[in-house]
Amino acid sequence: MKKILIAILVLTLALSSFVGCGNNEDEKKVLTVYTDPAFQPFEYYEGKDIVGIDMKIAQLIADELGADLKIEVAKFEAILPSLENNDFSIAAAGLSIDADRLLEADFSTPYFEGGMGIIFKKDQFVSGSNIAFSEIEGKKIGVQISSAGYTQSEAAGLKTVVYDNALIAAQDIGGGCDYVVVDFATAKAIAEGAEDLGLDYATVGDVKESYGIATKKGNTELMEAVNKVIKELNDSDQVYTWYDEYLNA
Repeated sequence: MKKILIAILVLTLALSSFVGCGNNEDEKKVLTVYTDPAFQPFEYYEGKDIVGIDMKIAQLIADELGADLKIEVAKFEAILPSLENNDFSIAAAGLSIDADRLLEADFSTPYFEGGMGIIFKKDQFVSGSNIAFSEIEGKKIGVQISSAGYTQSEAAGLKTVVYDNALIAAQDIGGGCDYVVVDFATAKAIAEGAEDLGLDYATVGDVKESYGIATKKGNTELMEAVNKVIKELNDSDQVYTWYDEYLNA
């Protein structure tokens, strides 16, 4: 009798182990996207949800991989380093592709091209005009740390004041800074969304930025899936449809 009970116990444990293994194989993978939701229309909070162009793209990439999507919020300057800790992750944060960033991560085919914008108090410049960097020399320029606005302002020899994001910088115009330089779409979104601050916007400079999705260097299989999604979006111009949708939200 004792031997029979032992045999039943062993069989039960074996079956439990088998079932457990089957469940692990059936579990969906989870793709992590690192972002900083302070960059409308690419990523921003809508209530408690993080929405925007980049989140749409990230979800399509997860779908392509048959994975669930997990959004991880990080400070902008920490987004690319975060990829090193997770092989199954992407960075989607309105990231312009430049030589320095290509040393840190691999980038997809570009999915959006845009220029730089400037935020200022109303009547300081003509709304919607193009302003040369030479026109704002000697002024304190608010920029987001590690951003294209920071890089271009520094390259132009401007005096920069660094903030965590462009919205915080814009709220400080007239205090810690005189103007804010940021990607044009975000400049427009901030100025139009903060009427109580009396802000306006225009384009600045003439350098265009190309945006891409980033992965850990050498992660070719994941990048292939990313580029497949980007190609389909580029072929249909879907990103620019989302641009209008989220910019005017």
